[in-house]
Order: sequence, then C-alpha cells, then structure tokens
Amino acid sequence: MTTASDMVATNLGIYQRPATARWYATLSGLTQAEQAAFELTARAWRGGDVLDIGIGGGRTSEPLAREARSYVGVDYSPAMVAAARERYPHLDLRQGDVRDLSGLGEARFDWAFFADNGIDAVDDEGRARALREVWRVLKPGGTFVLNSHNLDCAQNHWGDMLRVELSASPLRTLRSVARVGVRMRNWLSSAGHRKRTDRYVIKQDPGNNFASPHYYCTGAEMRRQLAAAGFELDAVLDIDGRRVGETPQRHSPTLYYIVRRPLAC
Repeated sequence: MTTASDMVATNLGIYQRPATARWYATLSGLTQAEQAAFELTARAWRGGDVLDIGIGGGRTSEPLAREARSYVGVDYSPAMVAAARERYPHLDLRQGDVRDLSGLGEARFDWAFFADNGIDAVDDEGRARALREVWRVLKPGGTFVLNSHNLDCAQNHWGDMLRVELSASPLRTLRSVARVGVRMRNWLSSAGHRKRTDRYVIKQDPGNNFASPHYYCTGAEMRRQLAAAGFELDAVLDIDGRRVGETPQRHSPTLYYIVRRPLAC
C-alpha cells in the first residue's frame, strides 16, 4: 500500500506533464452545474474579491475575472499556471497549494471556487487542511463553491475503461482502441493507491485515463467534512445544476456544494 503523500505526488506528476497542461489550456466555458452555482452565488462574486483554486489551463479565469473586483487564480502545478498565464498574462495567477494558502492572508475573499473535483486529488488529511485553509481566507459571510466525486452514484467504470469511439477514419479508431490499453495499464500500475474505509474510497479517476488516484465519498460524508471545517451549507447541486436534498444521489457522479463561512465564528 502506498502512502498518502504518494497519492499527492502521483497526481501532481500527472498535472505537471506538458501535454496535460496543453490540453487543459484548450478548455473554455462553464459546465451546466457551474453556471447554476455561479448564478446562485452571483451577489458574492460579481463585484467581489474572488479566489479561483485549481485553475488548470485557465478555463474559469476569464468569466470570473471579468466581473470580479479582484481575482486571484492558483494551481499547484507550475505547468498549469504557465499555460494559464499564456492565455491571460494580465491576470494574477499563482502557483500554490490549497492545503497552505498562507501567502493569501486571512479573511480576504468574498467568494472561492474549486473546480473539477480538485479537492479529490489530495488525501484525507490534506482534504481537511484544504477546507480549513479556504475557510480561513474567506471573509465572514463569504461563499465557497466546490464539487466532489459522489460515492453514492453507481458508476460503470469498466464501461469507461473499455470505451472505443468508432470513426470514419481508421486511424482515429485505432487510436481509440489503443487508449483502452493505456487505461488498463494505468489502472494496473496505480493499483497500490486504492483504499477503502468506512468514510471514503480512493480509486482511479476515469477522466485521466485511470492514472490519477482520486478521493470518493458520499454526500452525507461530504456534508460532515464541510461542517467539521466550520462551513454552513446553503445548497447542493447535481451534475445538471438542480438542487438536491440529503437523500443519496444515485444519478450524479459529482455533486456541487455551496457553503458559507458564518458571519459569527
């Protein structure tokens, strides 16, 4: 069994690859759930001080920075930050780790966002530290939006593993078949990261061809973790941007949480 620090190092190694950074730099636009979450919290970030965590190639930087009073984007991968700076050289984009935001002061931001299940790329202890750090840099009454893998959802990862995209181009079809072998090799090589406890599971994320070990927990467990960090829950959205209750969400592979740092601490 590998250690928690190995999990973090493995993920950072993936996100530091030049090819990975280049691919993330091609992405733009918001997901349906992000659009819904941004509208629900618009009073906090439009004209406010915004912290964008896990910016990748800068996908969310422009729409947030355009309407914020101030904007800071951070990512723990230097390659990602470099790619984002190429796109948006005028923005304040920094290399940084969500588990230690000491360089950003305290009670500075009205609104913070952590995209793409980014919090799931660190281990259990690091996750708790990350939530406490975001709480600390938010102003009292500040809002935090994040999403996390939903363990309540029964995902068919074998379907993702064996998926082949047929094309009129034989070369594209062959490349798709070859990716099945890449996914299987990654799944086998990162098997040592897999872990199951009574609160969470560590398993490979299909989004990175099964190379990236990610943290999965139920909606109830995520609510517990947010409360333990001092946050108050405002809303939970499914992958389609619809509000959901406390019952297990079997259909949504990720859930979006909208929480606040209370005014009185």
